[in-house]
Amino acid sequence: MAFRRKTQKMKNEEVYKETLAKSSETRFTLNEDHHPRIKKLSEIFSRVFGEEGKIFKLIEGMLYYTGGYPSENSPPRLDELVERFANVCRYYAFIDKDIEITNLLEKHSIVVNITKMKNDAFKPTPEDKEAIKKLFKELNIDESMPQTKLDLFNKIMNEALDEQKIICQLADTIKIDDASVIDEQCEIIKSAYIKAVNMKYKEMKDKSIDKDVQRIDKTVQSLTEVINNI
Repeated sequence: MAFRRKTQKMKNEEVYKETLAKSSETRFTLNEDHHPRIKKLSEIFSRVFGEEGKIFKLIEGMLYYTGGYPSENSPPRLDELVERFANVCRYYAFIDKDIEITNLLEKHSIVVNITKMKNDAFKPTPEDKEAIKKLFKELNIDESMPQTKLDLFNKIMNEALDEQKIICQLADTIKIDDASVIDEQCEIIKSAYIKAVNMKYKEMKDKSIDKDVQRIDKTVQSLTEVINNI
């Protein structure tokens, strides 16, 4: 076990321990139950559309984060992405470099006038069909094969959006509800508490937290040295 610096007695230590145990259980549920489901849904997407999992996560995020989360003023993620891309286009054109963008879009089969994807009949290979049915079963959702790729997309994306809602709600109980309790009653800043929750999760998985403790100790030493020499 790494060296742990001794500090003064924590304020409301019992509240801290109880809340940390609760948050860690929530983190465990997130990491062990819900995130793996998203991963399996992503695997189905990859088998059907031949895309990497990160593309599924990108689209799922666009469909889920439609504004008002994680804060009330958060814009829809799609709006944010389009706004950023539009600004890049405007300024690239301003310096006569827009050809770089149009050439790059052509490599991804994207044109200015967006063409709707063809809704092909869903005809998986025997291997893909078996793998997808297995994943459906593991996810405890209807194992029947959709007729078209669009039907398949809607099936797994709706499941993913439901899962994402649970993930966000559970994550909020840690980073907002529980962290606020610790901040107010134990006078421990939220970022430190979140770090403690993640370390506690590691211990629940029987993983060493020695390196985490060493990094924290080194950070404390460095900050102390900096402050003492201002």
